[in-house]
Amino acid sequence: MGRGLFTLLFILSIALYSCEQGNSNADTVESMATEDSDGWNTFKLNSIGAVAQYPQDWSVDTSGKMGTVFVVLSPPDSAQDFFQENVTLTMEDVSDHPVTIDEYFEGALVALKDYVTEMENLVHEKREGDYWLSYSGQQGIFRLAYQQRLMMNNGIAYILTYTSIVEHPSIHDGAAMKVMKEFKFVN
Repeated sequence: MGRGLFTLLFILSIALYSCEQGNSNADTVESMATEDSDGWNTFKLNSIGAVAQYPQDWSVDTSGKMGTVFVVLSPPDSAQDFFQENVTLTMEDVSDHPVTIDEYFEGALVALKDYVTEMENLVHEKREGDYWLSYSGQQGIFRLAYQQRLMMNNGIAYILTYTSIVEHPSIHDGAAMKVMKEFKFVN
């Protein structure tokens, strides 16, 4: 598979993950989570040397399901809510064929255009060395909105993605964007 394509296919499959209303891996996260005064939990991802934050009422799964490093799931908006907004982190080791973040972004952009059904509203910009993307597309029965942050660290490409339903503006958008902005490598 081409650079970025493997990771992007995982990202598109994450939409299916958010439809599962199963129990997350809260015990694992709870043991490494610390709460701050603003009602946010912080956990360290020792395997990649990063720190992530998430709202107290969200759940976290670090089991690696569907190729993720972690998935942070919003609480359901109501009893009828069948899609939980989510922030996922996936990674792709590109150290055997080193690329810059700019080259990785260009490859990811081509893959997105080829694999996101009915993609619309693609906007992207480079901020502080990372690429930020926003777009929407069809995934199964859902029209989804994606916000993504593409990062490189030690020969590994990381894609942090917030996924929500286009037709239902979410009360979780602000919190999800904070999760994405506050994620950082500490190594």
